[in-house]
Amino acid sequence: MGRRQMAFGFVLLGLLWLWSGSCLAEPWVVVANKDDRTIHTIDLGLNPPVVYGPFLAGQLGGSGELMDVAVTPDGRYALVSNFQENRIYKIDLSDPKNPVLAGSAELSFSAEDIALTPDGRYALVTDGGWFSSWIALVRVSDLSVIREKELTGYAQCVATNGHWVVVCDSNNSQIIYGRFDENEILLAENTLPAGVDPINAVFSPDGRTLLVANGLDTTVSVYRVDETAITRVNDLDVPEAPQSIAFSPDGQRAFVLSTSPSPDTLSWLRVNGPGDVVVGGLGVADLLSDTDGALYGVDVLGVTPDGRYALAGNPASYGTLTRDLALVDLSDFRVSTIPLGSDFPVGLAIFIQETESAPVNVPVFTPLGALGLAGLLALAASRRLKGRP
Repeated sequence: MGRRQMAFGFVLLGLLWLWSGSCLAEPWVVVANKDDRTIHTIDLGLNPPVVYGPFLAGQLGGSGELMDVAVTPDGRYALVSNFQENRIYKIDLSDPKNPVLAGSAELSFSAEDIALTPDGRYALVTDGGWFSSWIALVRVSDLSVIREKELTGYAQCVATNGHWVVVCDSNNSQIIYGRFDENEILLAENTLPAGVDPINAVFSPDGRTLLVANGLDTTVSVYRVDETAITRVNDLDVPEAPQSIAFSPDGQRAFVLSTSPSPDTLSWLRVNGPGDVVVGGLGVADLLSDTDGALYGVDVLGVTPDGRYALAGNPASYGTLTRDLALVDLSDFRVSTIPLGSDFPVGLAIFIQETESAPVNVPVFTPLGALGLAGLLALAASRRLKGRP
């Protein structure tokens, strides 16, 4: 094959690539509005972020309060809990500008905290009530309640890395943990001490570090997570009454929202390795909310996929609540506002939405794209060698 034929072939590949479009990943957030019983979605890929909604008014319960939000890893579905109605709702996020209710599941207890397994197949739900011991396992695909289980201890929050299930037993200032099982939920009820009133737990992205917020304390408890055991390492001092913790996507930092300072504040921790965590900065940002109390297990704090920003809602139901989200620039901790005007944003989840770009858009680098680009360059070089413009 001559040079001209080869160049022509590469150009064809390039044209096919340009016209085929490409798959782009865009960051979004879905927010549960507690008293309105609605959700908002926010396109975080735009500057400033663009807010859509509120959505699903009258469809997420006729009464009660929305609490937590969890999104499947593919960004396709959100689960939202309604505490008083003992129900979780499944929302189709295929078009985040127009989310659609996709069903619901009723539990025998109040639904507050939701944790998804890393593969997105199962949801674990706990009550959050002070004397509740119940935990439920729900299959996400058809919303069937596989098992409801009463623990010997109490269950105010739940977290899982797919291998372990961890429950906050706030009444006894401890965590309960056991191996995850698709039928039994957790195979054993091992316990480890925590600080006073553990109310929220989160695993690092690699699943090797566990952090627990102690709501009636000034500490975050740190645990090392291994294949065969979870080990308590130490407690780190933070501003009083931490409620939510969120890791950066690379797992190198963790951010802590505390409620007792006035207003609520953000601190950060440095993660050096599994179970090796130190304080990075305390009270580095004042948030929009100034709340009292706590929402047990509800995640009101998230970090964008690029690690540049944190978003925060209301971590409690009382005090001076904000109708908007706080957007914190994590490079200098400046705080700005994403206006929602809702009553009141609480649980939130940041997710990646895969979208198909339009033809002849700015392409992502792919093997086909590389061949096409090489063809275009080869043709240009050939024309220059022959003295053509």
